[in-house]
Order: sequence, then C-alpha cells, then structure tokens
Amino acid sequence: MYDSGSEPASGLGIIFTILIVLLTIVFLALWIWGIYKATKTNDREIRTGRIFLHLIIWGGLAAAIIYAIKVTSNQNEDIKNRLYSYNPKIENQSSFREDSNKMQIAKIDKLLESKSITKEEHKKLKEKYTK
Repeated sequence: MYDSGSEPASGLGIIFTILIVLLTIVFLALWIWGIYKATKTNDREIRTGRIFLHLIIWGGLAAAIIYAIKVTSNQNEDIKNRLYSYNPKIENQSSFREDSNKMQIAKIDKLLESKSITKEEHKKLKEKYTK
C-alpha cells in the first residue's frame, strides 16, 4: 500500500532538527559546566544554591527540548499513520482496491518465479484478484 518511510525529508525539517539537537547539547554543556563551577566554590550555601540553580534551569531546559522532540515525533508518526491507513469511508475506495489487487498480483508473480506455487495455483490466484 503506502510506505510512509519512503517520503523525502524536507530540508527545513532537517535544519530545524539539527538546530534543536545542537541547542540541547549547548544546554546540557551549560548544565554540566555550571554544576562543575558551583562545586568549586568555597562557600557552602552559595555552592548548594548554584548547583540547584543549574540543575533546575539548564537541566530543565534540556529536558523540555528533548521531551518536545519526542512528542513532536510521536505526533508526526500518528499523523502519518492516519494519512496512510485504510479508511473504509473514503470515496475513492475502488481505486484503493485496484492498487491492492495489483500488489497482490505482483506478489503472486514473485511466488511463481520463486517456484513456491504451481502454475495452476498461480492462475487461480491471479483470476481471483483480476475480477
């Protein structure tokens, strides 16, 4: 039927994804750097406050971006599944059946070529899908 994985990726989508990944890496680097710098402070109260500040701000931003990427990719998959799934209410149902029958005939021809079925079986199956 339809293969949603064969669609070409849009250039803007790829650039956006790379930008988001780079931004996440920057946030994670700032998070690690901030925690490292906070642990080097001599004052105990300031050190604790800075550690929590960096944990919350930079770690939270990185986690939010990662979560947004995950949610967006799940929504895109859901949209693709809805677009390419069989819907019995569509008006163009006969076209869908014709495409499906053509695919079945191609599979039957491959089975005959690989000698998995006999010529008689091939003929019967082909008649079934050409009606």
